[in-house]
Amino acid sequence: SCPVRTRSGDPIGALTLLRRPGARPFSADEVELLRELAAKVEDAVARVERFSAAWVARDELYESVGQLFSLDDSLTPAAVTDQLMDLVDGPAPQAIFDVNRHLVVASDSFLELFAAGAPTGDVDEAPFVGCAHCEMTDLWEQLLSGISDFIVNHCEQCDSLVRAQVGIHWVVVRRPDGTPVAVVAVCESGPQ
Repeated sequence: SCPVRTRSGDPIGALTLLRRPGARPFSADEVELLRELAAKVEDAVARVERFSAAWVARDELYESVGQLFSLDDSLTPAAVTDQLMDLVDGPAPQAIFDVNRHLVVASDSFLELFAAGAPTGDVDEAPFVGCAHCEMTDLWEQLLSGISDFIVNHCEQCDSLVRAQVGIHWVVVRRPDGTPVAVVAVCESGPQ
């Protein structure tokens, strides 16, 4: 048997190999394979936990931002920067962009992942690097057109550009009439 543990070391299960009575003992290679399989299960559980935490954080931020813009049709993201900044204080890296792809507010953890210099900017240009920049034209087109209000992207190309490969959960916030007003991005935290 080999324990399966969370990243914090808490046991969540075990993988067990069984043999018939009198059968040969397991070889060192088979025992090592069991350990490797347990490590893969641990990694899979950790990925699900990171994905789920980002999903929940994105939904909470989406709801809060949506409520803010449902109160007054004349509000713009730039006009409520202070209120938006109060909303991006969760544990996951978070940011809010206007519909022109300009960063309005971001948590420090988001800026640590993607900023390459100045703390604000357009995601089509520097200072943003890595997964916040890859394939942005298609992603933004899908979000703003209504093809999909919720998108999760995992960039395979950015490993060398950011400290860790990151999955980003995107959602467009719409006014009550369906007009897009902001885009929320929440990243999966922790090692990928």
